[in-house]
Amino acid sequence: MSKRGKIFSVACNDFVTYNEVMFFPGEYLNIVIGPNGTGKSTLVSAIVIGMGGKPELLSRSSDLTDWIKHGCEEAFIEIHVYENDEGDSFIAFQRMFNRNGLDEYKIDDKRYSRKQFLLKVKEYNIQVDNLCQFLPQDRVQDFAKMNPQEMLLNTQMSVCSPEVQEHFQTLCDLRESQLKEGKEASTRQKELEDLIARNEALRPHIENMRVRDDMIKDLEIGKKKLAWLDYEKWNKQLVEHTNDLNQAQMKLNIADKKLEPVRKQAEIIMNTKKKMETKIATDSEKGQKFIKELNKQHDQLDRLSQEMISARAQLRQAIQNARARKNDIDQAKKILIALKQDLAESASRQQSVEEIQAKINALTAKFHEYSEKKVKLGQQRGDLQDQLRNIRHNMESVKSRIANMENREKQKMQALNNKDDNAARAAKWLENNRHIFRGHVYNPIALEINLLDQKYAKFIETCVGMRDLVAFGFEDPEDLELFLHETRQNQKLQVNAFHAESNDQVTYQPTHSIDQMRKFGFKQYLIDIIQGPAPILNYLCKLYRIHETPICEDKTGTMIDQLPREIRLFFTDTQRFVINISRYTGAVSSMATRLQPKNLLNCGVDPEIIMSQQNKLQELTRESDHKRNALGQIDDSIKQLEDQISNVNLEKRAITNSGNELKNFAEKVKRQEQKIKELQNNVIDIDSERAKFKNRAKQIIENIIRVHEQINNKIKLYADSCFSVDTERQKLQIFLNNNSEIDRQIHILHEEVTRARRLVTTIEQHVANSRAEQKKREKEALSLTNNKNPKDKNFPFKEQFKKFPNEYDQLNTNLTELQARIDLIGTQNKNVVEEYEQRAHKIKEVESKIRNSKNRDQEVQNKIDDLHSKWYPEITRVVKVINDNFSHFMSSMGLAGEVEMSRKGPHDYLEYGITIRVKYRASEQMAILDRTYQSGGERAVAIAVYTLSLQHISHVPFRCVDEINQGMDPKNERKIFEMLVNETCKIGNSQYFFITPKLLPNLHYNELMNVFIVHNGKFIDDPYVFVKKSLA
Repeated sequence: MSKRGKIFSVACNDFVTYNEVMFFPGEYLNIVIGPNGTGKSTLVSAIVIGMGGKPELLSRSSDLTDWIKHGCEEAFIEIHVYENDEGDSFIAFQRMFNRNGLDEYKIDDKRYSRKQFLLKVKEYNIQVDNLCQFLPQDRVQDFAKMNPQEMLLNTQMSVCSPEVQEHFQTLCDLRESQLKEGKEASTRQKELEDLIARNEALRPHIENMRVRDDMIKDLEIGKKKLAWLDYEKWNKQLVEHTNDLNQAQMKLNIADKKLEPVRKQAEIIMNTKKKMETKIATDSEKGQKFIKELNKQHDQLDRLSQEMISARAQLRQAIQNARARKNDIDQAKKILIALKQDLAESASRQQSVEEIQAKINALTAKFHEYSEKKVKLGQQRGDLQDQLRNIRHNMESVKSRIANMENREKQKMQALNNKDDNAARAAKWLENNRHIFRGHVYNPIALEINLLDQKYAKFIETCVGMRDLVAFGFEDPEDLELFLHETRQNQKLQVNAFHAESNDQVTYQPTHSIDQMRKFGFKQYLIDIIQGPAPILNYLCKLYRIHETPICEDKTGTMIDQLPREIRLFFTDTQRFVINISRYTGAVSSMATRLQPKNLLNCGVDPEIIMSQQNKLQELTRESDHKRNALGQIDDSIKQLEDQISNVNLEKRAITNSGNELKNFAEKVKRQEQKIKELQNNVIDIDSERAKFKNRAKQIIENIIRVHEQINNKIKLYADSCFSVDTERQKLQIFLNNNSEIDRQIHILHEEVTRARRLVTTIEQHVANSRAEQKKREKEALSLTNNKNPKDKNFPFKEQFKKFPNEYDQLNTNLTELQARIDLIGTQNKNVVEEYEQRAHKIKEVESKIRNSKNRDQEVQNKIDDLHSKWYPEITRVVKVINDNFSHFMSSMGLAGEVEMSRKGPHDYLEYGITIRVKYRASEQMAILDRTYQSGGERAVAIAVYTLSLQHISHVPFRCVDEINQGMDPKNERKIFEMLVNETCKIGNSQYFFITPKLLPNLHYNELMNVFIVHNGKFIDDPYVFVKKSLA
């Protein structure tokens, strides 16, 4: 074997026990020996970690910083490896790490990432994680723990070429892919069979749909032809109306010709008639003008009469005012006399200034005394009001707490929200959308049921599963499907629901009444402690048998053998008992578990807490009443003081006013004299007012006489106008009588023309309507037949139209019958048709996938067969060589052993493995190497022999085993060592590291082996002492 990949040197700085060390192993067997704790295994650890291995591979510490020497901040490892087969060049793998988390990789002083570093190590086929190549001291036992598959994988990595390993990995991947493809193919086959069966079930319905579709197509063609027949009907009607119009036009022309000879004579008569009528109208207008003028003059007379009435009223008012003014003067004089008397009396009662001031001072002292008392009472009142406000605030707070505690529904919803957010959100959605459901809908069971006492919550929560406690109930199954579709699919909520059969009462009754069960200590059934809708309770009875589940005292647990057979579950205050009866022996057994409440139903409040809050509210109410009574007494006292203060102010005001009384009376006498003087200056002269009235009345009477004269003149003119109008009307009547025959003839001819013209207009309207309907029908028909006319040569429906009659009524009847047949088949369910077509498309897809899967499976099988023919012979050869070596080595030690390939099937590559069988005593059978069967020493022998069996066929550059000889008896240890020397000290073999704390004396030696004795510890003053001695 070449030197490439073998270790030339290992250097460490501040690594575990070493400050600094350099290790130069030999090309073949390297025995490293030294006492425990000197650092032998540290060299092995340095190789593992220096080659990029993880600390976990050493099974000592997974923290890289634990491998830094105590007291140091960083560690450095450098390993030189032969770079080529000749061994004339080296490559340096370097790794540095510190306590701050830095982990640096270099190759020949050039920095690399960890991934790049490990790829470079792999190029030299160095596998520090392969127990067949690298077996540290702390992982010797892991070798025995490897299963056959792991043994095969590690052996291949150790002794087989990369090509063989790649073949095996590809075979595993292909086989796994093939198995996965096979499972998918089986699933697809089942899916295909299911799809075909479901479509076959729908085939009769689809056939009906196809027949119905053909009928619908015929109906559509028939409607197209019916549209053209309708067009032809309107076209025929248009021709008929056009002919009628021509005939009516001829009649109108004949009537016009008859009217023409008498039309000029009629014009002369009409002109004369118009002149006479104009003269009558003119005279009538004059008469109306005279009427309007007469109305205006009558209005003027009314105004003059009103002026006379107003003048008389003003005279009467002036006389009344003069009399009232005289009365006012007399009254004012009487008041003046009374004021003068009061003035004289006041002057006689006037007191001295000193007396008045003394009374005012006494009253002021009383005012201050009462005011101070009022201020003190006001302060007391303010304090009481503050206390009363605090009491009221406390009362409101207590009331709020009581209301919250009594609001059971709100607490239940909060508990549900805490336990199952999805159920709570669904309940809120349901509350806003109940109107979309047909039947009755129930909230989660936890919200619908009520317990007679909260202490019973633990029984229901233990008996009924949480899944059902948060489940919704529906009396209508379609409502259940609608709810689950909305919540699970649309809102993505994980909710549960069940069908609750509609019922007005609970239909389940216990087999034994509670009175019959009291002798066993039972107090009541679970059905007796809860209340709720009958459908919910029936559901719980059916599912959890709550009508047969009693609650009892603790002593009942000792009477299980005597209980009725129907009782399979019961509760005590602290435990849940489940009773089992053997169907073979009839023996009764029970199992008791402690109750574990879920805190979903016990959301109520302890009644004692509510009672204490109510008592507190009563105390606050009494205290509030006491404070209000005290406040009322203070208010009464304040009111009494305010009255006293008001009386004092009144007395002061009276005394103060008495000093001003004389002055006030004198001022009043003066003002009254001035008032009398003003009244006397404004006296009205009655004679003067009467003279004014006579002058004004004379002027009004003169105007009335003048207006009457004008009215008489207008009446005469109006009479003349009326006479003229009557005369002209008589003349017009005579003229009309003389020409009445001519007028009658003209009128008859004119009526004839009018009727003819009216007929023409009517028929023209019919023609227009028919033409519009014809155009409309033609447009509709064209839209149905791709804008093609049946008369066109390339009309697309010419052949289809031949199937239908050419009569409109007959075709319409046929189409009605066809529509009835379509309706009889039923409405087409588009969802079913779409489902059938989608499933048919899916069938084709699945069939295609199955074909592709079979093709891929065949391709994979061809690849497997090709790779198997390359891999299997080689691995069989390798295992045979290993088995020959292993058997030879074991027999040379007086033992027996074999290595064999294990498998389940020829292509089950994930089950391929290597099994090691050993026998250490003649009386034993060959047994698989196992950590639970053989002793530690026996396992060590087998492991050492197996690693030696790999040595001369190895593709790895070096192997390492650490203290594998520990636990061996001296005989086996000596034989193992001899075999180790013989196998590893052959030219071309791999480099080998054998780490041990001790060796037997007089062992075999070979010139190609190197022995390294590790001297380390606190008693060595100079780490280079042995180097210096060797150089001396």
